[in-house]
Amino acid sequence: MQITFTNNINQPIAIGNTDGFGKVFTIPAAGGAVTLSDAEYESSLPQFNALKAAGSIAWTLDNSHTQNGKMVVARHSHSATLLGTGAKVLIVGGCPTSARSGPVKTAEIYDLATGKSVATGSMATARFDHQATLLDTGKVLITGGVSTYSPLTVVTTCEIWDPATGLFTPAPSMAVPRALGQTVKLLSGKVIVAGGHVNNGAPVVTTELYDPVDSVWTTTCDMNYARASDTQIGALLSTGEFMVTGGWKVHPTNAAFAVPASLDYHAEAYNEESAVWGVANMLNIPRAGHSLIQVEGGNLVILGGDTTATGDKGRAEVYNLTQDTWTLSVNAMATPRNGVSAAILGESVLAYGGYSGSLVTEAGSLGSAEAYVSHTNGFVPIQSSAVNPQDGQKWYRATALSSGKVLISGGYVDGKPAATQSLSIFA
Repeated sequence: MQITFTNNINQPIAIGNTDGFGKVFTIPAAGGAVTLSDAEYESSLPQFNALKAAGSIAWTLDNSHTQNGKMVVARHSHSATLLGTGAKVLIVGGCPTSARSGPVKTAEIYDLATGKSVATGSMATARFDHQATLLDTGKVLITGGVSTYSPLTVVTTCEIWDPATGLFTPAPSMAVPRALGQTVKLLSGKVIVAGGHVNNGAPVVTTELYDPVDSVWTTTCDMNYARASDTQIGALLSTGEFMVTGGWKVHPTNAAFAVPASLDYHAEAYNEESAVWGVANMLNIPRAGHSLIQVEGGNLVILGGDTTATGDKGRAEVYNLTQDTWTLSVNAMATPRNGVSAAILGESVLAYGGYSGSLVTEAGSLGSAEAYVSHTNGFVPIQSSAVNPQDGQKWYRATALSSGKVLISGGYVDGKPAATQSLSIFA
């Protein structure tokens, strides 16, 4: 990834004595620009930050965003999992229509080398808003999800996809039906699923562990707070603990849902050794519909989400594990967005698409993209000319690839009659 700096003042700007590459950066007078690599930028970081704060320069990321074929089946609210080889992505389930309804059983494999997607085996149960987790064996565990939206039917069933056969086989069911649960593979190789919502839309506090060796689910300690979200609001800490953040306390379709009262401030982390959820410091802003992701240095960052914190809307929060503190980003996203499926993009975090409306309406699908840069604890725009305006997608999935690129699969564009089949890559 490269960063382009534009001069906002009427005289050239010289940066630093040397950057470690034998250069002195000079940005030409008013309107002039210079493009630097991440490493070149980092070498003069304090000076760049000072100039940006003073309004002397602006910057954008130079990212390519290319269409990379189509899925076999149009879908949104699906799962997209990078397989163990790093060369292929398994895309499962989801909805083909313009609504969260009528999910499919089908699955497909996107080959990064050929840019083509081909069908693989189908699940026994059609579902969306499920979770998919790559196991140490290279197989993929599919857990829960919604089988019908009206009436709302959430399932306990689980299935395992085997890359050797391309087929799904039944796995033991969870004790509790749940959709939009928070799932991750722990350091032991076991899979934890926490929270999510049940058939009446109510979020739950329960937590279960799947042991792939014995192929059994066991119930473990409940969370301190019930929570669910239509995005990934949980992530592993560098210690191996699993942290979950925020979420909604009342389903957005419930008449009792209100912002901010129905949004959660709390963060907590599960310790596998002690089998206990420990409460961490609270977020600065209650939110749901955000993404939680680990960045360099082991810190976690929260991007996007629904909140009424007017002055801080669109700002990220960074969790410092050592200090157990949450710090707001120095600036906000240019376009606040909900339903963000964030992913690591090189040395930054991609925040693409989503929707501008509330969790209740989910309206206003977005085609813009921004990047969170941890070095500066702030957002920079990705050049709008690099983003295909047809890709104003929500309910899509972003998958971080081994190459540092991000695959965007599926989604829905407001006003269209059906989900999209698009596959595109940010590089």
